[in-house]
Amino acid sequence: MATPAQLVGAVAATFGIPETTVITHDRNLAKAGLRTVGGRGTGAAQMTSRDAAHLLIAAASDAPVKDSVEVVLRHQACRRVPLGSIADAFPSSHLIDLPEDHSFVDFLEAIIQSYVKGEIIAGNDGLKIALDEEKNDEENLETVVSFLFRLSNPYFRARIETYRIVFKPTNNIDFEYKAEFERKINHFYVNSDVSESQGYDLRHEHIFTDRTIKTIGNLLRGDP
Repeated sequence: MATPAQLVGAVAATFGIPETTVITHDRNLAKAGLRTVGGRGTGAAQMTSRDAAHLLIAAASDAPVKDSVEVVLRHQACRRVPLGSIADAFPSSHLIDLPEDHSFVDFLEAIIQSYVKGEIIAGNDGLKIALDEEKNDEENLETVVSFLFRLSNPYFRARIETYRIVFKPTNNIDFEYKAEFERKINHFYVNSDVSESQGYDLRHEHIFTDRTIKTIGNLLRGDP
């Protein structure tokens, strides 16, 4: 579990932005009801995966800090374009349970929560599903998925790029595996309320990776 101050510090350190900026985002979100609130000291609020998703989106944007709430709400309005599902290749229950019309915020919350609950764990160059001890080696093929989260302004679009690496056994006696690389898959989230007819030719894109998910996930579940 983590307090607001701990979450702010982790986001600032991971993104390399001033902590004072993230503190302002955090206060704005709390006032708008987009962050769990509580007391101080031992009574301080404990942050959820939803709280973390909101703060990450606000901090990743280049919008003025006064617009924290609008930025989060705009991304909450970004709905998935049905062009395949990450859950098909990465079967975490939190991803599988997402509704068809889930938002980018919903997805970010779900993948953080999957990490917090131990369904997803850290792998080399990405994230992977925790192995099931009741399955045999062949059923437990290790799949590492590398995530790239792209947030685009001023149209408030989001894209998740995933790249799968599957480790398949080549020798069941010596437990040798080989890596098979699968194609990159794009998953799009679009805000239909924001039209490109405005004609802006300048776009700002902000990118973070599964490294952020690992850092925030470890914080929320109390790992060092």
